[in-house]
Amino acid sequence: MIRVLDEGAALVTVSTRAGAGTLSLVGELPCWQQPIEMERASGAWQAQLRVGPGVYPMKLRDASGAWALDPAWRTSGENGVLVVGGTAEPVLHAPAAPWLTVHEDGRVTIRAALRRGAGEKLAVRLDDETLPMRVVGGDATHLWFERELAGTTKTIEYTFAIRERVIEGAAMRATLREHAAPLPAWWRDAVVYTIFVDRFRRADGAWRDPSAWSRETRAGGDLDGVTAALPYLHDLGVTALHLTPICESPSPHRYDAIDPSAIASELGGEAAFARLLEAAHGKSMRVIVDIASTHVHRDFAPFEDVRARGPESPYWRWFQTQRWPFFDGYDPGYQHYQKGQWEEPLLAVDEPEVQELIVGWFATWAKRGADGLRVDAAADLPRPLLAKIRTAVRAANPQAIVFGEVVPQCLDRFAPGVLDAATDFAHREAIVDWVKGGHALTEVAQAQRWRGAASPYALGFTSTHDQPRIKT
Repeated sequence: MIRVLDEGAALVTVSTRAGAGTLSLVGELPCWQQPIEMERASGAWQAQLRVGPGVYPMKLRDASGAWALDPAWRTSGENGVLVVGGTAEPVLHAPAAPWLTVHEDGRVTIRAALRRGAGEKLAVRLDDETLPMRVVGGDATHLWFERELAGTTKTIEYTFAIRERVIEGAAMRATLREHAAPLPAWWRDAVVYTIFVDRFRRADGAWRDPSAWSRETRAGGDLDGVTAALPYLHDLGVTALHLTPICESPSPHRYDAIDPSAIASELGGEAAFARLLEAAHGKSMRVIVDIASTHVHRDFAPFEDVRARGPESPYWRWFQTQRWPFFDGYDPGYQHYQKGQWEEPLLAVDEPEVQELIVGWFATWAKRGADGLRVDAAADLPRPLLAKIRTAVRAANPQAIVFGEVVPQCLDRFAPGVLDAATDFAHREAIVDWVKGGHALTEVAQAQRWRGAASPYALGFTSTHDQPRIKT
């Protein structure tokens, strides 16, 4: 059973009586990589979620890893779907991406799915006019339709019709300015080059002994080395540099920040960053800085205070603490970053003070002159927080962009809604499959069309610091 408790706040309860033992709800809530543990209540399994309007694929998974669907759920393809603020059967739609897309020139694309057997034609009703939709694809359970509208008013209200019969239920209403924000012109056709700063270039050429290099040791790359490489990068056609974090941190990758807003002195500090910005801008190139904001290093000053004072610390609620005193090792007494990184405590990103802190980090970099900010693990942050980040960055630098790392293939949930762009991992998967002799390009092209990729809102890439080079 799906029951909307508070439609305005989008507080939704997903219930099922299926299964025994422990159950998890898995899906685009926010992503398949983050299962939600369900709780037993009134003879059923339940999970409460705060979500906005949308169509959310989901499944159940038990302790053995087996997948299941509740027979009472609506379905699409092989998944169940949670529909919030959208249409009833047999039409699948909600006034949110990817079902409603607002383009930069003001055009609006409305998409909907019609359950097979309910008809072969679908129309959208807008301002007492019936506009036929065209079939653009389908799956085992639905035909997919879309209709493009010319530039329209700031708010639209519409319904759907099958064989001239209007589908029962409330009309869909959408405020278009909430669905798209203007993009800086330089980003629309940007060629982005990612630089792992410690491993890229060193200005004086005095690299540390390569035989001692490892994942945990630094090679010695610096910001002046990046500046020295600008002519080479410019000749390649690069128009924007994405720097992995350059903040104070104990590791080579610097995603475990001790101070996310301070430029590491080992990389050259403030002066070297200013030199890089000036040189890059002189070649009409932009500089994007990376910030990890879901976690920090345990030497982050507020966490040091928590380690020392426990619940008496004013920063206790900033972290996902379990017990105190803490211990070294994989069960330290607080939630930490994945892959056993127990020295990287997770921030309590729902806490207002923590959100204010994170927004301040991004604003600081924008004021410093960064042309863009990358949000590491953006899908792990609340959507309202991402919106606050973009607002703060734009206030500091109106031509700056904010793009997010969105590992699951649901970038439409984030861009252009609360981010300017999001990473398109399906793009890389298609390239790798094609290089290996596969035939995924057609499938991915169709998925991209439906999910909002292949546009300035989606950042396609061949490799990042997290993936092996395609050649290897």
